[in-house]
Amino acid sequence: MEKIREIIKSMTLDDKVRQLTQINAEFVKADMGVAITGVAADLGLSSDDIFGSGSVLNFGGADDALHIRSQYLENSKLKIPLVLMQDVIHGYRTIFPIPLAIACTFDESVAFECARISGIEAAANGVDVTFSPMINLSRDARWGRVMESYGEDVLLNCLFGRATIRGYREGGVASCLKHFVAYGADEGGRDYNTTDVSEHSLREYYLRPFKECLKENLEVIMTSFNMLGGLPVNADGRLLNGILREEWGYDGVVVSDYGAVVEMINHGFAENEKECARVAANNNIDLEMMSSAYIKHLPSLVKEGKVSEETIDKMVERVLVLKNKLGLFENPYNGTSAEKANALCLSKEHRDAARRAAVKSFVLLENDGVLPLAAKTNIALVGPLAAEKNILGAWACAGRREECVSVEEGISALLDRKITSVAGCSYDLLSTDTSGISAAVKATEKCDVAVCCIGEYSYASGECASRTDIRVPFVQVELLKAIKATGKKVVAVVFGGRPQVLTEVKKYSDAVLYVWQPGSEGGNAIADVLFGVSAPVGKLAMSFPRAVGQCPVPRFCFLEVS
Repeated sequence: MEKIREIIKSMTLDDKVRQLTQINAEFVKADMGVAITGVAADLGLSSDDIFGSGSVLNFGGADDALHIRSQYLENSKLKIPLVLMQDVIHGYRTIFPIPLAIACTFDESVAFECARISGIEAAANGVDVTFSPMINLSRDARWGRVMESYGEDVLLNCLFGRATIRGYREGGVASCLKHFVAYGADEGGRDYNTTDVSEHSLREYYLRPFKECLKENLEVIMTSFNMLGGLPVNADGRLLNGILREEWGYDGVVVSDYGAVVEMINHGFAENEKECARVAANNNIDLEMMSSAYIKHLPSLVKEGKVSEETIDKMVERVLVLKNKLGLFENPYNGTSAEKANALCLSKEHRDAARRAAVKSFVLLENDGVLPLAAKTNIALVGPLAAEKNILGAWACAGRREECVSVEEGISALLDRKITSVAGCSYDLLSTDTSGISAAVKATEKCDVAVCCIGEYSYASGECASRTDIRVPFVQVELLKAIKATGKKVVAVVFGGRPQVLTEVKKYSDAVLYVWQPGSEGGNAIADVLFGVSAPVGKLAMSFPRAVGQCPVPRFCFLEVS
């Protein structure tokens, strides 16, 4: 600590505020002497600002990370190491089921193992800190980011959040817990929207997972975009200074969400960026992500006495302590290795773990005796998601569509015979084209059982992907209805990043298997469950509404955890 304080004493005020700024990695990759363009120019960042910033986010793999670190160290005046952060949400290159699906395993060891392997792959590729886990209690299935959460139950969020943090650390990366706080209570299920919860609900439900996760010696916490009780969270000193810092004793790094410091202007709270910088700094937000209010305005705010230099020093100290905890002062490249990354990513061991996790996450919602299928069953594989390989889900980091196993491929491999699917319709949420349904019906008439793969495409959920209508799309229900009319047994395999309204699906199905967005090994895992190699043991971590009008579904509970 004394060494860190000596470093801070040697820094100018401009040096300090740069360390409190997190920028896009692309800015660092620009060569010296080349004009700074695009977003960097919009932010008003100079080369000194870029090569003095404390942290970067959003970069490629190991080669990219090595280039960024070398460019930074070569051009940085102080040679303080850079910390690299990335959205490793449910896998780095090997993609696991979405977090909401992992919660449906009701098995903390699954969350730990998925995070551990994600950490191993991410660390080799240069990631120091991942923006995960997200433990925002989620009750409204219309909200796209429910896919990142562990659902509506307080206890599950506590236990799975802690297990995920431990897993990442075991794998070699630190965690950034998000989003503090009540982001999942957004009104109308609309992303970035305002929230308004009672003191009882805030304390009993929304804050509890954060308090529990602090027991894991957490490295970073991210504040949320939303208004809470009329204040932007980034302006709420009672939350950030009172509860988080003083009451709970948290002394780690607090980072804003993307551009959230200056969004206090959009909320109508702050008049300009200078006011945003004053409010955020006095609330001890240590890293300003992807805006430049700190760099532009903190020096003058200190000179005007509106922010104390002691406050700035303490913020810088927390950032440097994080870098020291990560071992970056001794090894600024932090084990980044392209050779190691290539050997680890998508290894058989990692793929096998992804397959096991997916199997455990599937929830059998209905079964009228049709499942499991016998290997000799003559099946018709239909539906727009039967041959689709992008079943990774949103926030799939470095995951690649072509490396994912589709249901068609998984069943063909398991049965050791070629199974050809018929789409029947599009997975597009707004499609009304029913012209392909007749081909799917013809295929079904020749078979004993139809396996119909329907639901949401990967990017129909996630950040800024809220939906007002969470029913399975009209054209897919029409396909299911036509298949059922053939008189054959129908197994609906439903994909989704959220709970969907399945009233119509249930009406035209003999079995309903909910597989979420299952990740790289999704097709193999689905085949395992359909044909009885593995049992579907998942349980719902979030309620499925019978109609969208039930949202948000009010269901809370909490059991004391040690």
